[in-house]
Amino acid sequence: MSPEATQWLKDNVPGAAENLDAKAAAQAERLKNLSPEQLAKRRSLLQSGHSTKSNILSEEQVTKLFVAVAYKQTLMEAPGALSKLKQQIGKGVTALGQKARQVGTNITTKVTADKLMKAWNKAGKPTDSVQVAQFLQSQGIDGAVMQQAFQTAGIKMPDLKKVASDNPVAALVQQISANPAIKAQVLAYLKAVT
Repeated sequence: MSPEATQWLKDNVPGAAENLDAKAAAQAERLKNLSPEQLAKRRSLLQSGHSTKSNILSEEQVTKLFVAVAYKQTLMEAPGALSKLKQQIGKGVTALGQKARQVGTNITTKVTADKLMKAWNKAGKPTDSVQVAQFLQSQGIDGAVMQQAFQTAGIKMPDLKKVASDNPVAALVQQISANPAIKAQVLAYLKAVT
């Protein structure tokens, strides 16, 4: 929470000052009890840009995000689909018709909120924003679409560099791509093996 928000709460909410001061004291006490190794790890996490609090999303936020991703992806794939969708919504469709349309849309559309939810459930329902962003990347969602979808859903987008660096394969690809000598060695090895 920002210092301004904390001060506003202390000034305007009865009992907030005592509550916030007690939480700050408890946090200071927890920090006193950390070993030097734990303090060093905490310091390195803070300096790397990672939060010591994980950015956990609710299932409702994940659903909003997937709907936004599907909407943004559809706009990228077929610009005329939005006007058709508005016309269909304006006509009013029965529940059975909606389900039939959803099944048909799932068959003809590469990315839908329904497909993302099913894949997300199979992936164990990750709720950390970085894990959700990695999941979306694994589903073939472009970074620009993902960024717009996070914004549309009202969720803070994790840094794409952190998303890539938290993925060991993506980190390895970045390292190989950054060094032409290593890239040449890897390509030579792959050509020899295949």
